[in-house]
Amino acid sequence: MDFVQKVCHFNELAGTPNEFDKRKVGLYIGLCLEEMAEIIAACGSRQAFEHMVHTMNHWSKRFKEGDFDENLEHMDRVAALDGFVDTAVVALGGAYAMGANVDGATHEVADSNLSKFQDENGDFMVYRDENGKIKKGPKYRSPNLQPFLK
Repeated sequence: MDFVQKVCHFNELAGTPNEFDKRKVGLYIGLCLEEMAEIIAACGSRQAFEHMVHTMNHWSKRFKEGDFDENLEHMDRVAALDGFVDTAVVALGGAYAMGANVDGATHEVADSNLSKFQDENGDFMVYRDENGKIKKGPKYRSPNLQPFLK
């Protein structure tokens, strides 16, 4: 499978239907903010970025908890799709600009994410938090990304 197919497969395994669901869209907006805060926090001095990271995590939490679901019901889905796809393109461009093997890194992360679905016996199981985010199961393995950096 290519990277996009793995991402879609992850969502299929998680039981996320390929149809508009304001709750899932809100969750994913929150997750995008959470990941962006993680990137900023990795930039160096935690003190220099502390307020920004805290603010992004605050808004991430509010989206993940459904605080804006009513607004999302009437969202411009074409503009939102453009934003999600552009975010993916820009994020992968950022990885490229870091000197990463983007194809290898994306497959490593996708495979790591798929490992979240295994229980202690290697059987399929979906673990979620209170907002519906997929949690790491007992057989989860962190991605090893060091080999994909130049």
